[in-house]
Amino acid sequence: MLILVMLPVTVNADIIEECSGLIDKKEYSSALTHCQTACDQGVGRGCSNLGILYHEGHGVERDYSQAKALLEKACSMEDARGCAWLGRLYGEGHGVERDYNQAKNLNEKACNMGDGMGCRASGVIYAQGRGVKQDYGQAKTLFEKACKLEDGWGCGSLGMLYEVGQGVKQDYSQAKTLYEKACNLEEGLGCVSLGNLYNGGHGVKQDYGQAKTLYEKACNLEEGLG
Repeated sequence: MLILVMLPVTVNADIIEECSGLIDKKEYSSALTHCQTACDQGVGRGCSNLGILYHEGHGVERDYSQAKALLEKACSMEDARGCAWLGRLYGEGHGVERDYNQAKNLNEKACNMGDGMGCRASGVIYAQGRGVKQDYGQAKTLFEKACKLEDGWGCGSLGMLYEVGQGVKQDYSQAKTLYEKACNLEEGLGCVSLGNLYNGGHGVKQDYGQAKTLYEKACNLEEGLG
């Protein structure tokens, strides 16, 4: 009697690393192949990376519907980044009807799994009162968590709360520290905001040269684009 044994599929870790590495190098066409293979092998990060490529239109024509399907698959496999980007789709209404409550739930799920983007996006929801009561205190807590998770935008958003005194006592020194961290994490928002402090002499000695350097770095990081 012939007995068939189903052997487990071995996921090639190199394919996953190549998928992410090629995206970092902006070699999107090659990344598509590796990410698709990883996704087909049941790797959540492969599916989320592929979904992000479709969302951004990198190496492929932008397709929010395809991005949604891939990000849903990634999130169902407990990939935090997939949940966070799916939350972004619902928050922006791209390929789906805008739904702030769904965005909130997905971002919170991602945040609870330790994804900085999810924490930061949740913070934005509370800071702007999108589908919830505006709550700068809750936004601060979420931005702090995002920043601790090395999310540059989270650090920059937290710095902005300190700069303008929303939910916290206005503190230019603390804002400067947070903007510096954000900028060092290659987040253009932090570089621009830090440049603004030097340009206006807020909490620092006015220094147009330093402001110029920071604005140039932000420009190189394509802040404000895409």
